Amino acid sequence: VELNRRYRLHTLLETAAVSDYIKTRAVLLRMTLPYGRYVMLPTTFKPGVETDYLLRIFSTTYIEAQPLKREAPSPSIWPCISSPKLATHVLVRGISGLSKKMQAYCIIRCEGTVVRSTTPSESTELHWNIGALFYRKTGKPIKIQ
Repeated sequence: VELNRRYRLHTLLETAAVSDYIKTRAVLLRMTLPYGRYVMLPTTFKPGVETDYLLRIFSTTYIEAQPLKREAPSPSIWPCISSPKLATHVLVRGISGLSKKMQAYCIIRCEGTVVRSTTPSESTELHWNIGALFYRKTGKPIKIQ
């Protein structure tokens, strides 16, 4: 999920992991994921079947799991505070053709919100695949550094 996601997923990006899809009472998936935000989608073996489930997550570090309940920002009840008027999805894959090896971040700025990539390894081609969804109140430019 994009680094600053606070609302439901509207655009599918890369799949981080998929467990074996088998008809069984319990499914276990063990993996290591890089730092980031992820969406877990529990599903049933048969399409269209709804049921209760138990989802357990074990981690060696602190995680903050929470449901994505809101579709989009709520309209403001105060007339002096404007509601978002634009939704803009930004995806920065990387940069190539650098004259020398370097380590750099990708920083995306939009109306006071800042999204920053993790540090890549030193190279003349940097790959971030960093995405962000901004709910914007104005048409001010988005800055990518």
